[in-house]
Amino acid sequence: MKKLYSTILILALLLISTAAFSQFNMLYVGDIANDADSSLTGYFTDAGYTVTLISGTELAALTTPEQYTDYDVIFIAEVIGSSDANGFRTAGWPIPAVTTEGYVARTGRWDLLEDNATQFLQVASADIDDDLRYLVIDNEEHYITKWYNLDDEVSWSSKENLAETGNEAGVTGSKLDVTNSDAIQLAHFKTTSMVEFPCMWAIPAGSANFLGEGINSNIVILGLHYNGLTGGYGTDAYHDLMLRSVQWATDNPS
Repeated sequence: MKKLYSTILILALLLISTAAFSQFNMLYVGDIANDADSSLTGYFTDAGYTVTLISGTELAALTTPEQYTDYDVIFIAEVIGSSDANGFRTAGWPIPAVTTEGYVARTGRWDLLEDNATQFLQVASADIDDDLRYLVIDNEEHYITKWYNLDDEVSWSSKENLAETGNEAGVTGSKLDVTNSDAIQLAHFKTTSMVEFPCMWAIPAGSANFLGEGINSNIVILGLHYNGLTGGYGTDAYHDLMLRSVQWATDNPS
């Protein structure tokens, strides 16, 4: 009987140590006063992540890989300035990243695009319409979107009229695969003007930006603006897509 108890104790300790080992530390760059960031940090915490929140200004100062060693993944929210995210690129993309700051793809930011005029599109202010609330799935085989069917329409914001949010910066889309052949298109906005500029991309580690700089970690870029989420308008699908993006980026599918 003692041997049985000892075996059970060892198994229990192994389970505890495995759970502790699988704990992921997330560096979240955003604004806790913003409803979207408050909701999402809470969602990640409930999912088992240990979340450290910093501002965009603080991120701009993190320019060496050593400054990221305490973290397993970084989430960069759209509410920050895209230039503040350049510190992460300067550090060599040292840890997996998920970002809703679509501007980081541009020339002068992470240089994932070579031509901002033809490979990048932003829809803002009066051009916003209700179709921007819907993502159209382009890839049903990738981990992040695999529970959907091809061409499924998925609502990421329950805000009925995005134009009412008074956006200064709107949703973004890009043609990342033009200069990044490894970029994987996952979804685009339903609205007609954005069909050729997909808003969801997965970039695997080992690829490079158009300048030839190697990207050391998995990256997911989603061009969703936080104003469509302010006030708790993020849908269950939105939160699930964020979580699955982080899981894919960290090679931690569940």
